[in-house]
Amino acid sequence: MGDATVNEKKLKIREGAFRSYDVSAREVLEGTRNLMKAAGYTFLPNDYAGFVKPTFRARREWQGRSNEIIAVVRPGIKKALDGFVYLESLHHVLGEGCEYALVLPPINEWLLLEFLDAEDGRLWRELRSRHFMLWMYNPPEDAIMSFVGGSSDPVFRGSILLPGFISMRMIQQRAAAEVKRGK
Repeated sequence: MGDATVNEKKLKIREGAFRSYDVSAREVLEGTRNLMKAAGYTFLPNDYAGFVKPTFRARREWQGRSNEIIAVVRPGIKKALDGFVYLESLHHVLGEGCEYALVLPPINEWLLLEFLDAEDGRLWRELRSRHFMLWMYNPPEDAIMSFVGGSSDPVFRGSILLPGFISMRMIQQRAAAEVKRGK
């Protein structure tokens, strides 16, 4: 799957009560991996941790610091809770030294808010207390947006207006600026 596949998907919009992009979990994974690789992340062996296996593990090192992100990709909001159960299991085994993200395709904001606010916001509070991140990969923007939580990695805080937003365009602009400065 290359750029042509993602470009074709840009045009596929599911109509109905809530419009959404028709994006598979595989496309979300591919786009997220490409973006993280461009941001300087390397992918680690994807071994089981306890009973579950993450979708991917990635690490980036910069200025003597490092950040590891463990992610689980799910195909949509209906499977999101399952993804959080996986993250909780991974967190229990691997501990606080990593960041944990659930990655989903774009979801209608109303449905997302309804999901997070169910039972007086219990899920949102649980995610915040565990410092889990809820990301959405958006193929038309070639970007990741964090809707809950945030990474300690400054590459994910590249936008003053949208903290938690990172796009391929932003990464390319940053790289060009660094080349220009001679880094």
